[in-house]
Formats: sequence, structure tokens, C-alpha cells
Amino acid sequence: MPDYQDEKPVSWYNEYYSKPLLQLHYTNSPRRFLWEIIAYRILSEHPTPKYVLDLGCGCAELGNILHDQGLKNYIGIDYSQTAIGIGNSFIPSYYCLIHGDLKTVVFPDNCTHITMIEVLEHIKDDISILKRIKKNTVVYLSVPSFKADSHVRYFKNKHEVISRYGTLFVNFDITSYYINPISKIYLLRGIKK
Repeated sequence: MPDYQDEKPVSWYNEYYSKPLLQLHYTNSPRRFLWEIIAYRILSEHPTPKYVLDLGCGCAELGNILHDQGLKNYIGIDYSQTAIGIGNSFIPSYYCLIHGDLKTVVFPDNCTHITMIEVLEHIKDDISILKRIKKNTVVYLSVPSFKADSHVRYFKNKHEVISRYGTLFVNFDITSYYINPISKIYLLRGIKK
């Protein structure tokens, strides 16, 4: 699991989310499949979960899918003000998007599920964020098998994912999904210890 660069500042993410491709409704996004898998799994486990907290929510694409599937309780938090602004243009008014730094923001206590989709690879001290999640919360997180400009790490295989995060969860499983012929996203689902 190579570490190879520093975290990007919020200005980098604001510029990143300014790209037209990232301002599309989730139904037009190439990453739609992953969000739909996660939404399906969450809603299959608990037909009406109390709350989903989406850490690093980006433009709240997962929130939109969950809304379209009938979920009423969703909170998204993201570092990028641009992403939050775009997300607010798509989500229903009873959903809540918050601009905040995951290293310092207080997580609501009433969340039954926490998602961190394509987030942890951007944060050097990702473990400290995961340790702040309350015990028995169902967590979905994804990490990549590939380098990118904003990644501080990536994972060569499932064993590296287990090595980094496995001690924080019980009843966890990891599934890999190809996003192109050579790159994968590892999706971990576990219950926080």
C-alpha cells in the first residue's frame, strides 16, 4: 500500500468539483453503479434505516439514490464548498449537507449507517477518523487500487485493505469492482468495533 504524496488543499477540491462531468445528476455519472450497489445493500439490510451519514459526500450522489429509493434521513458532509453547493441543487430540502473537515467535524450520534465512498485515500490520518465512529455503526467505505493526483495512498489488493482497516470492524467483507480493465474499487462493509 504505497503512500506517495501530501493531502490536497480544499481549493484543489473546489476546482475539481467545478468540472462539468462532476456536476451531472447521478443518473448520468460513470460511478453510478457503485452508489447503486451501496444503496441497495443499505436498504436491503434495514428497509428503513434511521440515518445515513455520508462522510466525504461530494455532490451527494449517494444521497440522491437513497432518496429515490425512499430513504428520508440522510446527512452528507464534505470538505468542498463547491461540492456541497452542487449537491444542494439535487437533493430534497429535508436532507442536510454540511461543509466541514472530517478531521474536526462532530458526527451525529443517531446514525445507523456511515458511508465513506472514495474518501479515505485522500486523507493521511484516515484511521483517526474511523476511530471516531461509534461502536455498532454499519460502515461502508471504498478505496482504490490506483494512483491519482489527490490520492495519498492506494491498495494493491484486498489483503492491504484488510491490513489497514480490518482491526476496526467486525463482520466485514470486501468486494472488488473494476471501473476499467485494470483499476478496481474495493468496497468494505463492516460493523464498527
